[in-house]
Amino acid sequence: MKTSHRATIVLFVLMVTTLLVGQRFGFAWAGGSGYVPSQLAGIVAMVGTPTVDHAGTIRDAVLWKSVARGETVRTIAGQRVKLQIALGHSVSLDENTDVTVEENDADGIRLKLLRGRVYADATPIDGLAKTLSIDTLASRSTITTGAITVVNYDFLWKVSIAPIDTEADVVVGGDMDFPTRSPMNVNDATANVIGGAASFNMSAPDVADFYAWVKR
Repeated sequence: MKTSHRATIVLFVLMVTTLLVGQRFGFAWAGGSGYVPSQLAGIVAMVGTPTVDHAGTIRDAVLWKSVARGETVRTIAGQRVKLQIALGHSVSLDENTDVTVEENDADGIRLKLLRGRVYADATPIDGLAKTLSIDTLASRSTITTGAITVVNYDFLWKVSIAPIDTEADVVVGGDMDFPTRSPMNVNDATANVIGGAASFNMSAPDVADFYAWVKR
């Protein structure tokens, strides 16, 4: 009887453990929506030698090498880098820019712009990433097609967001939703939209070289 009782307990513990593991990875049989594997971002172009930060361990970026979820790509003066995040989805970093790959799977791509300027391009393809989001401290800008450029002036607590030939869904402070096709500015410290007209000019002398590089 004791042996049978122990076997029942072991079986129960095994079943619970299996269920917890299944829920952790989102398997449908465990009540999840299905396992969504993470995809890798690849470095496809760069100027200079940007770096990649993996939990405090710094390595030089290498062309055609991958960048995993949770890693931060960093450029300094004179450096640029372009990541192919998924088929049809890419993001380009200007100099003095830090970007962390927060999520990258079949449901979507989410990047954290810690400082600097990025240009992100999204082409929806069935079965691959459906949305591309760029986060800052107080904002999230999401597109499903077209392109967007976001600048985080971290020293000013100011974020400039400019959709390009598309509509972006900009969420500020976690609950204020601003669908827009026009440029807008956000105060990243107070989580408020900065009033007044926001402008964006890809041909401005201080940024024209970066946007020309993005298009090459």
